[in-house]
Amino acid sequence: MRVDERARLRGSEPVFKAGGVPALAIAYLLGEFFTFGLVSDRLGFFLAFILAIGKSVLGFMILGAFMRRLLGTLARSGGGIFKMQGSGIGLRLLGALFLILPGFLSGLIALALLLPGLRDLFATRTDRPAPDGVIELSEGDWREIEDEKAKGRTRPRKPRP
Repeated sequence: MRVDERARLRGSEPVFKAGGVPALAIAYLLGEFFTFGLVSDRLGFFLAFILAIGKSVLGFMILGAFMRRLLGTLARSGGGIFKMQGSGIGLRLLGALFLILPGFLSGLIALALLLPGLRDLFATRTDRPAPDGVIELSEGDWREIEDEKAKGRTRPRKPRP
């Protein structure tokens, strides 16, 4: 099944038409070369190179802090279902990954994804309503109930034939 057909079945338009992704990748690479050329022309190649390396190190630091927070939340939840508090968690992760990529265009994209005001602008444009038949509940609208019958069991029962 093609991407266009899957999007049509979901009731939405595809983000990129067929053949759009390679063109976007080429445009991105050309933009990276252009911005690196502009920065190295202004500051010198060595300083531009050091800034690009420093930007990548900063991206790894942000990604490490994000992963420590994620693993800490997972450990506190006991391996169950959990929700990360705050908006744009995925956008912040994407911003850290863009910061790791060498080049200054990716740094500008990362800055847009990491700054709260711009990130919220992206988040409101990418948020989708729940599909029909799905009810979204906030954390205070539900609670977990333990099954009293299953409390003493160590493994699930086998179904009867």
